[in-house]
Amino acid sequence: VALSPSEAFTLWSSSEGLARWWLDTATVDLRPGGRYELRFIDDAPVGSQGSETCRVLSFVPGRMISFTWNAPPNLPATRHLHTWVVVDFEAVDAGTRVRATHLGWPESTWATPGSQWPETFAYFERAWTMVFGLLGEKFGTPG
Repeated sequence: VALSPSEAFTLWSSSEGLARWWLDTATVDLRPGGRYELRFIDDAPVGSQGSETCRVLSFVPGRMISFTWNAPPNLPATRHLHTWVVVDFEAVDAGTRVRATHLGWPESTWATPGSQWPETFAYFERAWTMVFGLLGEKFGTPG
């Protein structure tokens, strides 16, 4: 993106930053264990609005943030089994490379009948592509 690493970090690490490009209804308490909750469906029942119960794991200002993440409500077998996401910010010519790595996929239960892990993984392959598309549309690419 055509922003400094510090500016890009703020887009992911604060409620106000997320509202600038992704969604208005987010609560980020930037401290280990603090809330990292994005509400995608405000009128859904509590617990089905978005990333409720997700937490900040760690951060280095301007360089990295990590947080737990959950599956959407339509995947109940994995909804409450958190994975985690690490977002890195690397200075490049005239901007920042933002990279997310989604981790914590449980190999041991992947093939268990009814686990929904394959569907959850496929969902996030599509979802992260859309998220980064939004980021690029809003803040462009270094140029």
